Amino acid sequence: MNWKIKSIVVSMALGLVFSGLMVVVPGEALCEPVAIAFQVDPGSQVTKLDYDIKYWKPANKECLQFNVTIKNISDKPERFKVTVKAEGAPYPVSALVPRTGKPPELEPQKEGSTTIPLYYDKLPKSVFVGVEKAE
Repeated sequence: MNWKIKSIVVSMALGLVFSGLMVVVPGEALCEPVAIAFQVDPGSQVTKLDYDIKYWKPANKECLQFNVTIKNISDKPERFKVTVKAEGAPYPVSALVPRTGKPPELEPQKEGSTTIPLYYDKLPKSVFVGVEKAE
């Protein structure tokens, strides 16, 4: 069965991003809608969020994958940790943005992205996406 899901693009108003509060935004998918809760560091902004269930080679099976793009809106270079937790998934998964570099930091007003795979083969009802400064 092919689980192709249309990607969604989530753009948040700066006021919501700066507040750091959780916001539930319904996603648009071919199947049922997914509620996405954000908790975003005041120095960052989620500019794009795509999700799909597709084949992931390291797992040798179809997995739920999130492509997250964030923008550094602070006035200094930063590295961010992006965490995704799907309802019903056994654990949250995190990734660093940017992954590499000397130093591994995102310059002010620049964007960086990452793909976060979850060993989860169905579309969840809700998802938590957190962005914080990496230490």
